[in-house]
Amino acid sequence: MKVAIFISIFTLFMSSSSICYSYDTIFRKARAPIVIDGDLTDWEEIVNDSVDIKSINKKIYDGFKLEIPQDNSDLSASFRCFADQFYFYVGIVVLDDDLVVDTSKLGQPYLDDTAEIIFYNDLPNSLINKIWISAKKDWTTRLEGRSNNDQRNTPYIKKLGITAVFMKVNSGYQIEVGIPLNALGINEIINGDSFVLNIRIYDNDNGKLESVLELGDVIDATSMTSLNTNIADNKIIFNNLDITDQQIENQYNLELYMAEAFSNEGDYIESDKILHEIIKTSNKENDKIKAKVLLLRNYYLCKKFEQAKQLYNEIIKERIDDSKLKLEAQMIYLSMIEDPYTHFINLHIGKIK
Repeated sequence: MKVAIFISIFTLFMSSSSICYSYDTIFRKARAPIVIDGDLTDWEEIVNDSVDIKSINKKIYDGFKLEIPQDNSDLSASFRCFADQFYFYVGIVVLDDDLVVDTSKLGQPYLDDTAEIIFYNDLPNSLINKIWISAKKDWTTRLEGRSNNDQRNTPYIKKLGITAVFMKVNSGYQIEVGIPLNALGINEIINGDSFVLNIRIYDNDNGKLESVLELGDVIDATSMTSLNTNIADNKIIFNNLDITDQQIENQYNLELYMAEAFSNEGDYIESDKILHEIIKTSNKENDKIKAKVLLLRNYYLCKKFEQAKQLYNEIIKERIDDSKLKLEAQMIYLSMIEDPYTHFINLHIGKIK
């Protein structure tokens, strides 16, 4: 499916009136030079204008009567988005003076402080209905979601290649998300078409769900839903921005991040696919070395010791300037020599940056 993207958004304020607007952002023909880590400073040269998320949901939600936030520090939010030829990116900034995380059961993260990204049935081939991004008690990211056939768990979302980071900051939190276009049923972005997006920000205060902000009209999105007429008339427009490969540094950072995420989840097949592609296509030797060392780690953890030894012999012939990469490769090799069934925990702790 070729989709020329504008993202349609309907904004409903405290009054019953709606406001129409266009938000100009871009898509790039080459990979965006960002890392999905929750820090949005690397977005500034790509897209800097943000949209406030300020439609106040005052309905009863999951048995809780929702309230209006007391002020901006109690709850306020904004977002930015853009796309490149492979991913749709969303960055969210939330002001929240009382963070509550990891008190809800699986499938109900919206009872904590959570951001929710919702897609609708104008993307008929999308594998995603919604994504929830919140945090665990140790402030690592809790990623859940729901597909259009009602699956809702972290392994499902991560197998679609979606990556997200919840980052706690002094005034609240920031969220950064990268969603593969093919998970949305989009093969290519061209000028022309549109799809609808909504974002909800859930706020737990005093031990209960207290307030919800959102971009769009209050639409039930528990499954791929029909579009409200108003919501489809408001657009965020994606304009083509042609970027040459020479202007893109670190274009394989996201792939390496995803490959390591798959590996840490035990999905070595998906991780290996990404790493083989980096080794085959990257013109940067350091990216190739990083991919090979992570692939070596995968082989070891999968007990593919002969493949691991062959790859190690290939790696040591390379010039490796990064001492950390060299040490990790040597550690894996020594683990195989000493005892091929030990040191798994150490390898899981070591991460390639």
